[in-house]
Amino acid sequence: LVSDTNWGPGRLRMLTQGPGRLISIAYAEDGGHNVVTNLPVGRSPEGFTISDDGRRAVTVNMERTYLPELWLLNAWPGRSRYTLSLVAIDPATGALTRLGRNVAAPGILPEDAAFDRSGRNLAVAVFHRRSGEDRRRGFVDYFTVVE
Repeated sequence: LVSDTNWGPGRLRMLTQGPGRLISIAYAEDGGHNVVTNLPVGRSPEGFTISDDGRRAVTVNMERTYLPELWLLNAWPGRSRYTLSLVAIDPATGALTRLGRNVAAPGILPEDAAFDRSGRNLAVAVFHRRSGEDRRRGFVDYFTVVE
């Protein structure tokens, strides 16, 4: 698996980009590698993690939380909440399927995620919040995967 932020060329693209992608690639011993799935996820999926059983992945999507504190950008969508995209992985083929909608949470610049051993809980490391008393302190968000 590999993630693609979908930023493309030019700085303005970081304001207008659509969803990023999680891409599944099948590797063959003879070198005939091919893309199995090219799945749209949230905006700017810099990272992802795979559950221990290999059946689930989650992308950590920055959305547009990297935008600075400038009055012109304050109303720009996606500045104060990151999202997660839960994905099923077919163990036989590597095919990817979206599970539900993106989950949004307050915070900017999510850094990484990890499933617990059961694959039912997820921890997400987040750089900090956009506002509030503890806005410059990093934190960990916890989520439970619900079927």
